[in-house]
Amino acid sequence: MKKLCFIIFFLALLLPAQLPGQGISTIYWMDGIPQSTHFNPALIPEVRFYAGIPGISSIYGGFFHNGFSLDEVLQKDASGRLFWNEDNLLNSIRQRNLLQAGMKQEWLTMGWRSGSFFFSLSATEHLTGTVIYPKDLFTLALRGNDPFMQQNNTAVLSGARLNAKHYRELSLGMAWQWEQVFVAGFRIKSLNGLSSLMFDAPRLTLYTQPGTYDLLVQAEMYMSTSLPLAGDSLWKKNLGPYLRNTSNMGIGLDMGFTWKPLPRLSLAASLLDLGYIDWKKDVVNHRMNGSFAFEGIEFNVFGTVDNKNAFPNLVDTIYSIFRIHETTVGFRSQLNSRMLLASGYRISPEHQIGGLIIGRVSGGIPAPSYTFSYQYKPAPFCAVALSYSVQPGYYRNIGAAMHMNIRPLQLYIATDNIPGMLQPHSTQAGNLQLGMNLVFGYKNH
Repeated sequence: MKKLCFIIFFLALLLPAQLPGQGISTIYWMDGIPQSTHFNPALIPEVRFYAGIPGISSIYGGFFHNGFSLDEVLQKDASGRLFWNEDNLLNSIRQRNLLQAGMKQEWLTMGWRSGSFFFSLSATEHLTGTVIYPKDLFTLALRGNDPFMQQNNTAVLSGARLNAKHYRELSLGMAWQWEQVFVAGFRIKSLNGLSSLMFDAPRLTLYTQPGTYDLLVQAEMYMSTSLPLAGDSLWKKNLGPYLRNTSNMGIGLDMGFTWKPLPRLSLAASLLDLGYIDWKKDVVNHRMNGSFAFEGIEFNVFGTVDNKNAFPNLVDTIYSIFRIHETTVGFRSQLNSRMLLASGYRISPEHQIGGLIIGRVSGGIPAPSYTFSYQYKPAPFCAVALSYSVQPGYYRNIGAAMHMNIRPLQLYIATDNIPGMLQPHSTQAGNLQLGMNLVFGYKNH
């Protein structure tokens, strides 16, 4: 068990990219798509009633990485053979790097207008992940500790974090419209946590003694998990109890408003995903705090280890010297909260321009995004939009969206990054959202 826990510690630092987190910015002002209200519960779609096709009303996947893209590290030599360009990789990543990813699927959704109010219901599955990793982690993995010893430097892995969770959301939303000027809305959510992994290393340094390769390690690390499916092959597990689990409950809240100070100008703001989940089922916590000296060995993560018993001995040593404490006390994880500010200007009934700022902080790293969009509505039953987005350290984000109503069926598709879809090996960001709804009482139909 202790070897498994140590391996998870290491993987939490080294292999974050498998945990995908929410929405396509391009569709914010496309009120013909009911899913645009995901960004702001005060946005009211242009329908009297809508119902999503179960399971496919909204399917979303996306990621963002401010470190490196695949083509920067996987390249071809003169003979056309692929090789890892380690120098490019180490030159591409920052001292602290952010990876965010997520998947979201609506199982059920509907909304209806009643007088000055608009109500909505939905059931959604979420899989989200956020990782912070330091540059020194890759330097150690690719070059070992020799570069640090030669320069008499300390490898600093402090600040490494991972927060991944799978949860289900049941939500009830309401928007109230005052004349044609102001709309206020909220969405309250009941959250059901299914699995979670939280890792934090506020202090983790490795110093290599010149000449001897002895390692002086100082560490303060915490890991909390609720993983009902861990410990055995997934295919041997009965997924029914896992999917029906209601032991890890939480609550969430979205709120926002829209305001039209001028007939053609709209301003909006919203706060999303305020809330938390309390994890109580299959909880295991590990706390590591201490320092120790370990006889250095020459090994490379992508090569061979001189002493085949070195890793098991290292694990045993860490457990005995670091005094890793294990408990089963429940823990709380916060949702990935965001603040949105938006403006839209309707040039004519067919043309509209808009701007959107999404503010978030992940692990102490500010990660805002900025989107500028143009929407063209050639007919009441269809619309197309183009957008350009700026994300931290990445500027190749050209997006597009469209919806088509074939009464009563609506189909839509959207992305914030067309180049990423066409050339996934060269992108650091990408997302896609598509779905089908039944819409009734569509304006001007």
